[in-house]
Amino acid sequence: MTQLFVTDEKSKRRFLVDTGAQVSVTPASWADKVSGATGPKLQAANGSSIATYGSRVVHLHLGNRIFDARLISANVKRPLLGADFLRQHNLLVDIRGRRLIEADSFSHINCSVSSASTDSDLALIEPTSNRFRKILNGYPELLQPTFSTAEVKHGVKHFIPTKDRPVFAAAWTSSNFARAALSH
Repeated sequence: MTQLFVTDEKSKRRFLVDTGAQVSVTPASWADKVSGATGPKLQAANGSSIATYGSRVVHLHLGNRIFDARLISANVKRPLLGADFLRQHNLLVDIRGRRLIEADSFSHINCSVSSASTDSDLALIEPTSNRFRKILNGYPELLQPTFSTAEVKHGVKHFIPTKDRPVFAAAWTSSNFARAALSH
């Protein structure tokens, strides 16, 4: 799997662009870790918890623009820009073109790609305290796509009446050869 990275031109730090992550994160500093975890835990795609140490606003020099980003300091190996950053700055992800596109002006920011590593601690999806996740976990059948029509769990029947004439029907067009044959 290919991963998209964008580089902050000032600090030279590479950020993974992850549309599946709800929040943007940066590795916790030594000082953050010494002071202890203070923020809500995040949940990785594999279900494990990730400790957080607060957040900070940084200025990212991407392309020819400067973007403000609120990054959560967390127990991760590499910085990551999530859906919150992309939404805030109205950025579209173009993986094939290896770039981020500003939806307002259609200007773009060049990115680099690399293959996904087996260590996927970067796929942060949501805070573990999400109350909707708890509700959704009570209905696992909603999370599994099924295309079976064998068992209906309600009494509603859907139908489309087809007894009237069609609203529009195109006349059949015959070829010149067929027209000549029918006229005799």
